[in-house]
Parts: sequence; C-alpha cells; structure tokens
Amino acid sequence: MEEDFNVDMSKLPDETSVLEKSLAGQVGEFLDEKQQKEEYRKKNWFQKIPLWIRITVITLLSLILVLVIGLSIWLRHTLVKFDDTKGEETFEEDENSEGLTEIDPNEVVWDENLLGVKKEKGIVNVLLVGEEAIGAGGGRGRTDSIMVATANFDTGDVKLTSFMRDMYVQIPGYQDNKLNSAYTLGGIPLIKETLELNFGIKLDGAVLVNFDGFQAVVDALGGVEIDVSADEAAYLNRTNYISNPAYRTLKAGKQTLNGNQALGYMRIRHVSTADHTSDDFGRTQRQRTLINAIFDKYKDASVTELVALANSLVQYIQTDIPIADLIGYVSSMGSLHPGKLQTMRIPCDGMYDAVFVRKMAVLVPHLQENQKELHDFIFGPEETENKDNTEGSTDGNTLPNEEVSLDGDQAVEGNS
Repeated sequence: MEEDFNVDMSKLPDETSVLEKSLAGQVGEFLDEKQQKEEYRKKNWFQKIPLWIRITVITLLSLILVLVIGLSIWLRHTLVKFDDTKGEETFEEDENSEGLTEIDPNEVVWDENLLGVKKEKGIVNVLLVGEEAIGAGGGRGRTDSIMVATANFDTGDVKLTSFMRDMYVQIPGYQDNKLNSAYTLGGIPLIKETLELNFGIKLDGAVLVNFDGFQAVVDALGGVEIDVSADEAAYLNRTNYISNPAYRTLKAGKQTLNGNQALGYMRIRHVSTADHTSDDFGRTQRQRTLINAIFDKYKDASVTELVALANSLVQYIQTDIPIADLIGYVSSMGSLHPGKLQTMRIPCDGMYDAVFVRKMAVLVPHLQENQKELHDFIFGPEETENKDNTEGSTDGNTLPNEEVSLDGDQAVEGNS
C-alpha cells in the first residue's frame, strides 16, 4: 500500500530563500555599482571635456552673466551725471580753537614745485564718497567720508587712501576751505577737481553712497566683523549714532555689526580708538577698518560671485563710471586676489600744520611732501628709498592737542 510522502518543509533549510537572497544580493551589488558609476560619470563628465573648451565655456558664461548685470545696472539708472550746481560759499565755524595758533588766510602759501597730475595704464583710481544728507532737505548734504580706492591690475594690489575732510585745501573757483566743503560747493565734480589740483591724481570715476545706502550695503553682505572697544561699545549703546535703539546691544570684543551698527561705528569721533587715536583721525581710521573688514570678506570671491554681488548692490549707489568700464572693473577684480588691503591717510604724519583759520580748526597739508607720499603709495616709489606711510605707520597720531575736535564739536569723552 502506497503511503503519502509528506514532508514538513518548514523544518528543512529554505534553500530557495537562500538562493533568492544570494541572487538578490548579487543583483543589488551590480545595481549599486552601476549607480555609482553613473553618478561618477555625471559628476566627472565636465573633466573629460578638453581644457580649452572648458575655459571657453566658463569665459562665455561669465561674460553673459556680466552683460546681464550690466544691463541690469543700466536699467536701474545707476549711471548718473553728478550734480555740479554751484553752492553758496560758507566757512564752517568751529567753537574750539584750544591749542591752535590762529593765522590769517594770507599766511597760507601753497607749494609751487608740485608734481604733475598722474595717471598710469593698468591702475584705476575711483573716488568713494559717503554723504551725510541729514537736514539737507533733498539737496546735497555733507561728505562724511572721502576716499580713493586703487586697483593695480598689473601687480594685483588693492589700496585705499582716506582724505581727512578737515584739511584746508585749494578749491578751484573758490577761496581756500575745508576739503568737505567742495561737495557742498560743487558736488562730486568739484571734489575730483580739488583732489587733482592739490594732490595730483587723475580719478577714473566716482561712487556716491548715502547713509541709507551704506546700511543696505553692509546688510546685503550679512554684516561685518569688527573688534569694538569697551569705550566704543558703551558710547554707541547710549547715543543716537546707532539710530535704531533695538540695535544698541554692542559689547566689547569682536562681533558682527549690521548696517545700522556699522554706520554708527564708522561715524564715532568723540571716543578714542583702542590705540588712543581721536577726533577725525579716529573716525578715518574706523572707516578704513570697516572697509578692510568688507574687503576681507570678499577678497577671495570668484568673478561670478563679485558680479552677482555688484548686481545686488548697484541699487544703493550712484556712479559716473561708464557701464562698459564698470563691467570691466568688476569682472577684472576676480583676477586680483591680493593678500590684504593696503591703506594710508592724507595728510601723512608730520606733513601738516594744525591751525585756526577763518574761525575753522583745520589741517594745512604740506602739499609737496604729501603728493610724493601719495604718488609713491598709488603708483610705486620712483626712488630707492620710500618712507612707509601705510596703515600701521600712519594711524595712532593726532594733533598736538588731542582735546581739539576738528569737526566743530566739543570732545566729550575718551580723548587722552
């Protein structure tokens, strides 16, 4: 009699399951390897293209981006013809003349043996002007900062020169006056003429930014890192230099300042810096510190990053630089990559007289000496020996009596 042959398969090894797992594993490994190869191929396809083609493609894409940005700039009407309407000649009287010798305007005799106006191929000099339009009623305000940015496309150097606004200079078509009065009298065009006459440099264009624009620029950069002293922090937290009370939260030490805070920091003149530089000397030093912080943030940026950054910032500035030149400058900046921003201040140490003239506390620069220092700094020394007047050697020095405020305000604290 035939018996049914029944086997409990659950008690036997599941050979089929093992085989299935083995096959599945092999298929999985094959698919994983194939996927990895595909991803590698996708990631490295660009590397297989000949170098000259890659360079051409990148160049064309960058050019297209630059042209698009240039069109954007043009459409936003950033390019302007600066107002040169003549203003009324006035002299900003200062209340504090302590420690200064009062002289007659006729006693100021300007050097005659000056260098000629200089311009060199491959070196671009752009005037940077910060405008304080508070109380201007829609008209021209005052210059809060006057600087010249230099880019040497042959050496890769980037430099910044700050001009103290209380310098007593020759102003074309007017009587001698403070440098910052040139803006009130004739706008950006007259500042250009004044710098050319007194210091012999040809400017390739100008950029004007007001307080609102400056704050927007800093905020667009995500803020800037500044080392704030305890005295500076305390002063900013209790005054309206930081106009928004919500931002009066600074502390001593390195910290990231937003636009409103950075503007307040840049304008301080009643508190000495950490190295005891006060008055307008301290303010111009802080301005250079702030520009340096911005420079450090973007000195290693690519051409496309710089052009994109320019596109986001053009709405906050005015410039008379032709669109073609502006695009060229921005796109060429990517090739510079300097190690650091070199800075200096005019007038140089020991090359001015602090006096009281026309009821103004001013610095009368020794033009011949300052011209040579400026030309050596911007264009390179023509002689073997050159006195170093870059940042580090110029900062930290003040007028003979540091209690004197060259801005017409009493020094209320922090001077030493």
